[in-house]
Amino acid sequence: MKTLSEAYASGVTAGKMALQTGMLTTIEDGVKGIYAAYPLTAGLDVLQEIYKLDCERMANPPDPYKYPETKGLPDLVREERRGFQETTGCSDVEMAYNFSWYFYYSRRINTRYIGVLQPMAECSAAFLPNSSEGGPLYGRNWDGGDTPWARKYFMDPPREAADGSRVLWTKGVSCSVMLDEEPDEIFPVDPFDLMPADCTGSAKAAADFLYRYREFWGPTNCIVVDTNHDSVAIEKANVRMGIRPSVNGASCVTALAFMDPEMKAYKLERDKASIAARGWTLEDALDWKYWRGCDKRYERLVSLINDASTRPSSLQDMANIMTDHAVPFEDGCICLEGKSVSPEIGPDRAEWTVVSHSEVLEGPNRRILFYTVEDKQPCWATPPFLVLGAGVEMKPEWLPNTRPIPEVSEYPRPRIHMEYPNIRMMV
Repeated sequence: MKTLSEAYASGVTAGKMALQTGMLTTIEDGVKGIYAAYPLTAGLDVLQEIYKLDCERMANPPDPYKYPETKGLPDLVREERRGFQETTGCSDVEMAYNFSWYFYYSRRINTRYIGVLQPMAECSAAFLPNSSEGGPLYGRNWDGGDTPWARKYFMDPPREAADGSRVLWTKGVSCSVMLDEEPDEIFPVDPFDLMPADCTGSAKAAADFLYRYREFWGPTNCIVVDTNHDSVAIEKANVRMGIRPSVNGASCVTALAFMDPEMKAYKLERDKASIAARGWTLEDALDWKYWRGCDKRYERLVSLINDASTRPSSLQDMANIMTDHAVPFEDGCICLEGKSVSPEIGPDRAEWTVVSHSEVLEGPNRRILFYTVEDKQPCWATPPFLVLGAGVEMKPEWLPNTRPIPEVSEYPRPRIHMEYPNIRMMV
């Protein structure tokens, strides 16, 4: 666990980042987004509601007997917030937004109100330990709108591929459930920060730890990969959580769908309830068509990854799976190309796999194939950037149909979202 000075330093770092990315604009855009997507919130003072929830969260620390890893945590949380506020000069309300915006959105808005905009699936992730490359393979798609913001911050390739470290790591994708349950535990706890060191060699042990803390984190679908190259897939709503064991060590997830039988049944029931609450039928609800397309995508991704796990796969094999576009969205297309489930949805809501990257994580062949949308062309239609790991020598056979990374990049995409003491969170 951090010291008080380390917690304060974390708050300072977070504050500097908030200032760099335009904290007040972010707050304004976030509030407008809620009003646009959830019309029945029109009478709410969203910022005050977030502040009230944040105060409630801080007043309800976890029971240290039930959650012994949290002993001393409340002091650290307060110190981190002090560092953030002293760095940004923000008000208490603005600080509450920074620390509780997503918790409010997932545990209050998405549980009590019905959205009207078709949700974007947003992302897939996959892991294959059985490789012909001398190291395991990681694949990742980032889906969303082709926007100036995305092009500025997320579409330039990283400057280096994997560092080759053998660590416990995780990658998550979006997976909210409309009219989801609200947890009893609400204090700001990040279970990944508390992950014990003895979980690093067992993805199942890591998943069991996260299950015990399931009310504090998510919702998301994620893969967890241990230092022995085994993995699990976790499917997570606000409170409920399913764990899918690997097949030959391989796992994958995609967004807005579950494969675990109990989780899948729960989401199906909530999907129907949200449609009924809007006075729609399943036949005329675009959400229903979209969600079932996500189900098909998950099924197809699992099938492709499980098949690839039976033999040594190349980096190009992983890239071919992550850029798969052999079927339309409604039948499980994995790599999206600016389409939607209905002509009623305008081009501003068209969804793209904006970035797809596949990577060799360890060994002398560490490298990334990094695909991006360009000029309204799907990412699979453009040559990928070839990104080498530090100290990796170029091989001539890697070069055909690729291109080098730009010599200068103001905002290269990072590889790692966060380094915790015992687990790495990938981008």
